[in-house]
Amino acid sequence: PPTHFPGARLRPLGHLSVRGVYPILRVERKQVDKRMCVLLFFPMPRPPLDREAVIDAALTLFRKRGYDGAAYTSLVAATGASRNGLYAAFGDKQTLYRAALEHYCAQGLDQLFAPLNEGAQDAHALPKYLWALAQQVAYGHAPDGCFAQQVAAAASARGADMKGELSGHADALSERLCAHLRRAGHPDPDTQAHYANGIIQALMAFARLGAAPTVVLGFARPAIAQLAPDFIPDDSPELAERSPT
Repeated sequence: PPTHFPGARLRPLGHLSVRGVYPILRVERKQVDKRMCVLLFFPMPRPPLDREAVIDAALTLFRKRGYDGAAYTSLVAATGASRNGLYAAFGDKQTLYRAALEHYCAQGLDQLFAPLNEGAQDAHALPKYLWALAQQVAYGHAPDGCFAQQVAAAASARGADMKGELSGHADALSERLCAHLRRAGHPDPDTQAHYANGIIQALMAFARLGAAPTVVLGFARPAIAQLAPDFIPDDSPELAERSPT
């Protein structure tokens, strides 16, 4: 404190570039020895990095701008982490991108199966969900489409190998669809699970393309009819707003 230096005059020398560091003060003691002291006030400790919040913020930015459009400086700003902290936790942007994909896949499966788990014994739970998803895509409530598809396209363009993560997501989706269909008593859950997975991927592709409602629903109606011939779709556009995805 300045009280420790009687007669001292304090002048700020500037600020360090690292956020949270106090100014460096030069203390001139007009005493006999005329010595100059430099005091460095160390930064307050940062709170621990919230890894899940950082990944979630990075995922939002990647979905909006893509891999190439999300610069590292933009990721630092979006996540609220320091550049050094972000690098220490994830390393390069590619590693953070992979973490965002893993987070999306786990989160997406949970969101997908929330309504299906509620109607586990309902034979029409899956076609109801697929039709609600089709309505959501058709009426513009799913503008970002599927992040996994975005990753696949970006990885192919950059020559990056992310087949393991992407195939793992597709397999996990099919396995959980199969488990649901088995609980609902479907006679051939394996085949129907792969078929339903194909419908979901097609609808997400339509979402990214911004396809017209007639195109989306024109595809979904006969596709879902193959899965559940006795299912009667609800054509109300309000269904899209109630869709859980």
